[in-house]
Amino acid sequence: MAEAVLLALTKIGSVLADETAKKMLSKLSEKVNNLKDLNDKIELIRMQLTAMNNVIRKIGTVYLTDEVVKGWIGEVRKVAYHVEDVMDKYSYHTLQMEEEWFLKKYFVKASHYVLVFSQIAEVVIKIEKEIKKVIEIKDLWFQPS
Repeated sequence: MAEAVLLALTKIGSVLADETAKKMLSKLSEKVNNLKDLNDKIELIRMQLTAMNNVIRKIGTVYLTDEVVKGWIGEVRKVAYHVEDVMDKYSYHTLQMEEEWFLKKYFVKASHYVLVFSQIAEVVIKIEKEIKKVIEIKDLWFQPS
C-alpha cells in the first residue's frame, strides 16, 4: 500500500516538474478564466461601442470631411462588424446548445460547446484589443469640439 502511494506521489512530482505540463495547465486555466469572464467582456464591449457611437454622434456632420475623423469612424465600423459577427456566432451556438442540451446531457459530452465558446472567448479578447487601439487612435489624433 505504501509503495502505491509513493509511486503516485512520484508521478505527481514528475508531472508538476514537467514544464510542458505546467504550460498546458496554465493555458487551460487561462481558457477557463476567459470562458468565465465572457459575459462580462461582452457587456464591456457593448458599453464601449455605445460610447464610440455617442462620440460619433457628437462629432456631427461638420467633421465628416476631416480625413482623420473619417478614418477613425471607419475603424470603429470595422470593430462593430467584427463584434456583430462574433455575437451572431455566440447567439447561434447558445441557441443550438439549449435545443440539444437534453440529448447532450444524456448521450454526448458537451466538449464541442466548450471548444466553440473557448474560440469565441479568444475572439472577444482580440476585439477588446481592437477597441483599445481604436480608442488610442482617437485620443492621439483628434479631439472633437
